Amino acid sequence: MALDLADGETDIIDGVRLLPAPGHTPGHCVVAVTSGGASLTFLADTVIDELQLRHPHWTCAVDLSATDTVHTRKQLLDRAAAEGSTVMAYHMVQSGHVERHEDAYRLV
Repeated sequence: MALDLADGETDIIDGVRLLPAPGHTPGHCVVAVTSGGASLTFLADTVIDELQLRHPHWTCAVDLSATDTVHTRKQLLDRAAAEGSTVMAYHMVQSGHVERHEDAYRLV
């Protein structure tokens, strides 16, 4: 079995795409899945708590680069909102769609 390293956005298989998500830890990535016109973005540790939707600039001690974490979070949430993608993450209690709300986001 071979190990293939990914650099940048990478299609894993049809409908499954790996997206770089720098900031939390080195090599941190999220997974975007599309099927039958629906999409899901698994944010991994890009969002540690739903409060970070209302306060996207909040970081935590385990984010190695706060600046990169905030930039990545906003970029991925903007993308999910524009695409109508369902979002979920390791530490989020709920999954759902995000939308822009003032200078932040909310789960709908």
